[in-house]
Amino acid sequence: MKFVTSFGVWCSLLVALPGSAQLAEIDATKLPQTADVQGAYRSALGAERYAQSWSDPWSYPVPKADVVKTLTGSLATLEKAGKSAADNHELQLATGLVAHFAYNLDVEAAYDPAIEFLTKAAQANSTDMRGGWFLGIHECQSLHIISGMNRLLAVEASGKALPADFWSDYIACANVAIMPAHALRAIDRAVELGNLREGYRNVQEIGESRYKTADLSKPINEYDAWRSEDLQGGRLKFISRLCGISFVANGSWGLGILPVSDETCKADLTPPAAKKGQPSSTILVMARMAKEGETLDSFARGLLQNATAGLSDLSSSPCPVEHCVSLELVDKNIYSKQGGAHALLVTFERPIPQYDGLLFETPQEPPATGKVNTPVAFRFALQYRRMPGKIFYAVLLDANAQIFDRGKADWEAVVKSVATE
Repeated sequence: MKFVTSFGVWCSLLVALPGSAQLAEIDATKLPQTADVQGAYRSALGAERYAQSWSDPWSYPVPKADVVKTLTGSLATLEKAGKSAADNHELQLATGLVAHFAYNLDVEAAYDPAIEFLTKAAQANSTDMRGGWFLGIHECQSLHIISGMNRLLAVEASGKALPADFWSDYIACANVAIMPAHALRAIDRAVELGNLREGYRNVQEIGESRYKTADLSKPINEYDAWRSEDLQGGRLKFISRLCGISFVANGSWGLGILPVSDETCKADLTPPAAKKGQPSSTILVMARMAKEGETLDSFARGLLQNATAGLSDLSSSPCPVEHCVSLELVDKNIYSKQGGAHALLVTFERPIPQYDGLLFETPQEPPATGKVNTPVAFRFALQYRRMPGKIFYAVLLDANAQIFDRGKADWEAVVKSVATE
């Protein structure tokens, strides 16, 4: 999908959504009880509705210059009060928010105070989610998308009960960060808290439009079905939203990712041999749609060609989910010159998730643009929807007796790295 964008278009995607009213989260009774501070807070509260996001053209009945004057006046008063009440947490939050709103109205000098006071608030009281929330949405609305969205994700992960206002800000940032599953889930949470779904109609349509459905009757190129990320220590993370799986491998290993066909995703990993001329173990990572009536046990045994001799349950293997079927095969008639075959297999299953791709989304930055009217064209890749229904997953070690111990350690590392949805 192609979008033509500029600073203004990106900011329009960050519009304030229903219920977004952060100043209402400030407890005025905890601010300095002087007339000037209380008046500055009330004035900013009245102007907030006009400054929730950058807007061009200005479409409000109040002149923009009047709103700017109100917010900059309130900001000056609150900053002055902070000199004698530097440790007042509520004042830090209020000052940072008012600076944030002023910045949204093109008061460039307000950017740094917003960062300064909201950072102080977030660091001074890590148990108060408002600092991370307000700082995160300020960063999102100033197009520091990755940092801002990560702050909002951290607030979400805190486990605290979060208001509908938070979810509205989260939705706006997730939309621009190209995280459709997160945005769609947050819409449901905001609606559960009383907001009307209609208010999120546009952003919901954008989120749903970022998916595509695979035609599983045809092979799908491995480069379309998978992507990789570099990790520390020379490791690589491989991710497939279509197959609903990710795993980590050493970058020095041989790697063969196959096209997706017959509703099956496969990756063959080959760690290097310990010595020249010695055979290497291989590790198969696999995902396949469950067939009608098929059980996980029959799937697992089928991968070992329904072997019975030398086949036993493996009770101590790692398992990425609550329940696995794990098997061990020892057969001296295979690889007999190397002491016989020794294979390990772990299998498990997943139903289709409620929010497709949630596990594999990370924030993305918008293209670099300035506050200019010249459009900038860019493309973002549509995301495959996960294969429908239940998926069976497997990680299989194919080794012999001579190289089994080393192969087992590599296999266990891959199993422990697997994430599925």
